[in-house]
Amino acid sequence: MRYQDAVDTIIAVVDAAISHSFPDHPRAFITNRHAGTRHRHRRTVAVARTLRQQERVPRLRHIPEVHRTATAREAVGVVRELQRRSAAQAIGNPTVVVSLGGDGTHNHCLRAGMSDPETVVFLRVPLGSGNDASDTESLAAFLDAITGTLHIAWVPAVEVLREGDPTAHPLAAFNIASLGIDAFITAMHDRWRTILPGNTYRLLVDLAVLRYETLVNLAPCGLAVTQPSGSVIDEGTAVRMLIAMGVSGHRTYGDHMHVLPGEENVCVLGWAGLRDKLRIKRLFYAGAHVAEPITTMYQSGDIIISYDRPVPVQMDGEAMWLNSDDFPLRFRLRHRAVQVLTPVETRRSVVPQ
Repeated sequence: MRYQDAVDTIIAVVDAAISHSFPDHPRAFITNRHAGTRHRHRRTVAVARTLRQQERVPRLRHIPEVHRTATAREAVGVVRELQRRSAAQAIGNPTVVVSLGGDGTHNHCLRAGMSDPETVVFLRVPLGSGNDASDTESLAAFLDAITGTLHIAWVPAVEVLREGDPTAHPLAAFNIASLGIDAFITAMHDRWRTILPGNTYRLLVDLAVLRYETLVNLAPCGLAVTQPSGSVIDEGTAVRMLIAMGVSGHRTYGDHMHVLPGEENVCVLGWAGLRDKLRIKRLFYAGAHVAEPITTMYQSGDIIISYDRPVPVQMDGEAMWLNSDDFPLRFRLRHRAVQVLTPVETRRSVVPQ
């Protein structure tokens, strides 16, 4: 079975599940042809084969509207057009937009939807190399979950505002936004993941730990954290390896690394020598880094970062470089960002993980 045939099989199963819960809502699918690694593609094909063997693929009564995109700009354009069509419909039911890909694909689609969130409802199918923002950890678990009843819910976002440049387009994350070493790793991963086999993220973590400060010319940055009470903590200026904010606590990224293992939604890592970095890196995978002296955890909906040189930032696995003119940089929690479909109940997985 070709990968594209597997994706079409997934689309048929998902389309049937949506029509069961929301028969009167228009539906459209956006699939990123370049999402995921060869390893992920093989796993998707394995899941699709099992679905067919178990006769869980319905016969389609109509051909779903499918947009096969190659770039983020194409996906954003599709969402904008679907919003326009949905707003013009007399029935008033928002269009269900199904994005098939990884966190980056979902991020671009949902970010586009924030401009008019009443017109569209999203469903995120985990098909990418990173699937930390999805409701389930695997494609198999996702397909099992949507066999039950689906409901519409609002989800939050971390808005990334480049306040040093008022003309800059706002950015957003629906899982975790962060500044520092992990964004640098993400940028490296984006560059090499189509060449290196399997999960290269952890290999790149090892490489970045050795050279990050030198490669980015790391310098002290300022940090101000707004507490839930509204008071602001000025943490002063210091060298910080990582500043991350999630839409909530209990969040992972980088293929389920536990950066926010508890209730706190902000993690800040100070400077560490090579020996401490290697030790903390191991703790990071299990979420045990929170007990280290260089780690500070916060509960906050608004933080401001001051800096005076280029540094990478990432939103849901999509990295970009900031310049000194972009600062101060604000991470701000927006509680009702977009609407998504989520499962009411789940069943035990019956297809390969």
